[in-house]
Amino acid sequence: MFVATESNILCFNKYGSQLWTAEILGIDGVLVNNFDGERIYGAGEYDPPGGWVDFVINSRTGKRVLNCFLAREL
Repeated sequence: MFVATESNILCFNKYGSQLWTAEILGIDGVLVNNFDGERIYGAGEYDPPGGWVDFVINSRTGKRVLNCFLAREL
């Protein structure tokens, strides 16, 4: 299970134990735009209002995926 907070995303297993916490993804909100089973695509707000920065993280590790095409759902 994934939980988005105002600044990051956390991952828990089915027993409720925390598996990982992503690095800081924003300071005033984190939106998840898409999940493809391997990657979590989203945006974090760093400079409110409207200072959204896209991110992609690996769903198994919580680490950022580098050099990855950022696709947004329209």
